[in-house]
Amino acid sequence: MLMLGAFFDNVWNRLHGGIGFWTIFGLTGNVMFTSRFVVQWYASEKLKQSVIPNNFWHLSLLGGLINLIYALHIGAVPFILGSLLPPIIAARNLMLISKHRPPRPGDGPSEAPLPDDGSAAPTAATPGLPPAEAPVPVARAHGSQPEAAGRSSR
Repeated sequence: MLMLGAFFDNVWNRLHGGIGFWTIFGLTGNVMFTSRFVVQWYASEKLKQSVIPNNFWHLSLLGGLINLIYALHIGAVPFILGSLLPPIIAARNLMLISKHRPPRPGDGPSEAPLPDDGSAAPTAATPGLPPAEAPVPVARAHGSQPEAAGRSSR
């Protein structure tokens, strides 16, 4: 128990001296990087399926870069090593998303490549999120015929 008390005394002494720019900078990076999971959870709940929206990758990139800069500032090797890979992965995912994104209204023809067969390029309702799926039939009890969701059998 004495070690735990010494730990909290150390934390208090570090905070008691005041919260400066670097503390706020590091906390901002941590909040941004962690909030990406809240964004992903919200998008998945909204669509009722697991998805990773574009904002997840934007928060990963920005929060990861801030964390890396902060880790370099404090010189903590484990923190530096743990902060190297996430911004690279996020940047690569954003590049892939940008390369394969469907055209948006107002995009010029040079920005949206046509498929190999020459047909029109596909469109999506919400860039970064999968299109809504058709309703799935709901099976009734005892193996009877499925019934469309939302319809009553009465």
